Amino acid sequence: MISTATAIPELLDAFNHKYGTSKSKLNTCTICHMPEFSKEDSCGNCHSFLKYEKGKNLNQYGKDLRKNKNMSLDKAFSKIESLDSNKDGISNIAEIKNKTNPGEIRKKTN
Repeated sequence: MISTATAIPELLDAFNHKYGTSKSKLNTCTICHMPEFSKEDSCGNCHSFLKYEKGKNLNQYGKDLRKNKNMSLDKAFSKIESLDSNKDGISNIAEIKNKTNPGEIRKKTN
């Protein structure tokens, strides 16, 4: 079991494996973290556990995932699928299926 409390590349790999998002715009650390990268940075360059260690700078999706840190990543992802982490009126799983980020804050849909 991988702890969801610490950001690690395996967490993003598990997300991509579960949802088939590795070739989409969802293949990014900003699924769980607030964006802090400049355009020239990539997760591989900055994901040295300096900025993103121990759940710091999490968006609400990351915080919801972290609440389930005592279970497998697959179960933790499944448990928060029905939530609307970013409060835009669309469930996390619907956003993932539509290839939109469930942690990105957007205006509420009508």
